[in-house]
Amino acid sequence: MQDAAGNHDISYYITLERAEICKKRKQYNKALSLAKEAVLFLDSASVVFPNRYTNHYEYAYSFIKGIYLIKGDYKNAYNYNLLENETHQAAFDLEKNVALKDLEVKYETEKKERLLSEYSSNLEMQNYELKRNRQTAILLYLALALFFIIVIVLFLLYRQKQKTAKILQIQQKELKKMNASKTKFFSIIAHDLSSPVSAFASLTEALSTSFDEIEKEDIRGYISEMRDSATGINDLLKNLLQWALSQSGYYTPEKVQLELNPVVLKAYTPLRYKAKEKGLIIENKALSPSTILNVDEKMLTTIFRNLISNAIKFADSETTIYIEEMRDESSMSITIKDKGEMLSDEDMSKLFKIEENARKIGKDSSKKGSGLGLIICKEFVEMNDGKIGVSRDNDYICFTVTFKYE
Repeated sequence: MQDAAGNHDISYYITLERAEICKKRKQYNKALSLAKEAVLFLDSASVVFPNRYTNHYEYAYSFIKGIYLIKGDYKNAYNYNLLENETHQAAFDLEKNVALKDLEVKYETEKKERLLSEYSSNLEMQNYELKRNRQTAILLYLALALFFIIVIVLFLLYRQKQKTAKILQIQQKELKKMNASKTKFFSIIAHDLSSPVSAFASLTEALSTSFDEIEKEDIRGYISEMRDSATGINDLLKNLLQWALSQSGYYTPEKVQLELNPVVLKAYTPLRYKAKEKGLIIENKALSPSTILNVDEKMLTTIFRNLISNAIKFADSETTIYIEEMRDESSMSITIKDKGEMLSDEDMSKLFKIEENARKIGKDSSKKGSGLGLIICKEFVEMNDGKIGVSRDNDYICFTVTFKYE
């Protein structure tokens, strides 16, 4: 039961600290809710130790009173001021009772000493017994002190060991991520960048050496392939640059209040020609003009551009890509759906992971990529306090991004 009271005591301090933070951020309603929650923890703890938390109550009531004053709710501020005064008076009464008890104890002690002095004939024996008892008590105290010192040392060593193990675990995780990032980078350089560059070089070589012998229609095809290679190189270099910036730790979001619909339009408008070539339709089904988010505009544009580009790449020809919205009281989600190759649960679990080889995901080798675009999406979404996930909906692959309302 004492352990439960201790847990409530800790919960009180943590909850009130959170309330202080919310107050500094001017989130007064949340601060008020947390402060009242802290009072409930005190109520639970007071069941075990009724008189221990008087000062805690006084501070909590004062904090709540202050929030109500800021909000202009003077009625509730007055009520909590009464509670604060009552608690203060209770604390004063408690201190007075303790002082009275101390005086009573001193009086009884002096009375006993006077009685002992009357029995002078037994003083020598009593002193001898007292001395022996004191020596025994000292030895006992020394043994207990030594025991507690050993326990404390062992506990500190154990805590230090745990802390060191946790630090090592974090460092190992970071090292693994760094190694995966390095491997991913060299893999992109070796395959995803070198392949389109080589193709581009081969096409320009063919055009430069045999231009007069090549049919006009073939030249048009070569130019189309060169455009595709250049576009692929450009997209890959953009992703590499953004990825490198996010890995450096210096690329932080600049959040602003913005409408979602123009950002989505800005993201997929440059991709319409690419979609048209495959006979794809991009349908914005549910995004309303009133959808407002507090996010970094550049990062959000990159997120949707990568997801829509990914959908165009993997969707079957002559199908429709849907952009849908779903809301609840605390968050909203945007889903991009395309009808293409179905992925297994195992393959979907590998997406967004830098240590996984994206070219081994799925069966269609003609549509393989570096997977860097999805990794950037995940990092940018999380940097804006959101979540991203992938799922199946009948014949559609769905990528869903969720953000909470501020």
